[in-house]
Amino acid sequence: MLYAPAECDQCGVVFGSGVVIAEHPGEPSSYRRTAGPCPQCGGRGSVPEWVFRFHATAAGARDQATPDEISSLSVALRRHLSSSEPRGLGDADSDLNADLVGPWRPVAVVLHRSPADQRSAQLTLLLWMLDPP
Repeated sequence: MLYAPAECDQCGVVFGSGVVIAEHPGEPSSYRRTAGPCPQCGGRGSVPEWVFRFHATAAGARDQATPDEISSLSVALRRHLSSSEPRGLGDADSDLNADLVGPWRPVAVVLHRSPADQRSAQLTLLLWMLDPP
């Protein structure tokens, strides 16, 4: 089952919220604006309002992608998210930009239009969709 990401209001860590995002027809979905406790600091987290729209865009791209395209993007996302100083998608040297092509282009458009402070949660949700935790 796929859960929406939440971002801790105190420390900024992204974690699974417990808010279900339906991955298959018939699965229930729900929506809450808060989640917690944060696994890092124990604080409360916010579930972003964009999760269901972003999920729909990313699921469509994933369904069109080949297994190699999914694997390649999963590796790039893990590398990007584990970096001690993640680069923004607008950076000329961002390795992730090169992987957001082909079926991933609609996802790249959404990411580029989203506020930078939401990007880590969006990329985490995308990784969870491609490579469940």
